[in-house]
Amino acid sequence: MAIEKVELELNDGIIDTPHLIDDVEILQRRLKDWGVLPKDAKIDGLLGSVTKAAVEQFQRMRPADRSQFVPGGLKVTGKVDRNTWAELLKVKSEEITIVSRKPQIWDMPGGFSSVDNILDIAQCPSEIRPFAKKNLPLVLNQCIDNGVIDRGQIAYVFATAEHESHFGRFMMELSDGWYLEGREDIGNTEPGDGPRFKGRGFVQITGRRNYRIWSAKLGINLIDNPEKAALPEIAAIILVRGMRDGSFTGVGLSDFIVGDRRDFLNARRIVNGLNRADNIVQIAEYYFKAIA
Repeated sequence: MAIEKVELELNDGIIDTPHLIDDVEILQRRLKDWGVLPKDAKIDGLLGSVTKAAVEQFQRMRPADRSQFVPGGLKVTGKVDRNTWAELLKVKSEEITIVSRKPQIWDMPGGFSSVDNILDIAQCPSEIRPFAKKNLPLVLNQCIDNGVIDRGQIAYVFATAEHESHFGRFMMELSDGWYLEGREDIGNTEPGDGPRFKGRGFVQITGRRNYRIWSAKLGINLIDNPEKAALPEIAAIILVRGMRDGSFTGVGLSDFIVGDRRDFLNARRIVNGLNRADNIVQIAEYYFKAIA
């Protein structure tokens, strides 16, 4: 599976392109990893003059004789094209597929009201709503496709996605990941494993071991291409199947939520003990009301 990226340019995430904020955030983190974006620069998903200057600096650093993955080197344009993404992500350019800059719209499955109506009833916060509007239909379709049809279970999946990643607003852990370096308990045994296998996804998986497990489950090489875990289509499968099967902690949705039994409090154990459980209960109740 190719790594899907959009071409980015000045003002992306700022003017008429809020759906590109996550892509710009990934760009900014990569630029920091390469040391060309100032350490004090904000990771805000907004491609302003500082980020554009960092892109140009990176492109100047990768002429033909210094480019590892693009034979002809990079042109200094300030735009993040296919070749620039390849060098940033340390993959061959043919592994990058440039996709439309327009937001992808997922259809709502039958039997559910519109995504706007669901988000209204669920009182989705305004700062999260653009991402929920884009990704809720995707997550819902994955629920249906993977046999998660209990409305209480679906509501809790939604609540978890909203809490853990703001429904896709943060598809990559905010930390640089070095705090995970040397963590043998999660399989980080090689130099650089900490930042390489930091958290990604709607419910973020961390560590070489978890990336290996999901590589096997999905038939996708996440070890060599950990960025793929942040792709919404892949992250949605991990979210739904992981919660369904108890892959994260050993307990799954059916252990707490079946029909009229909706233990939204203890369902938090599916992902992370009882951390922030009370808050997620309220979110889940709102979503259940919206789709029941």
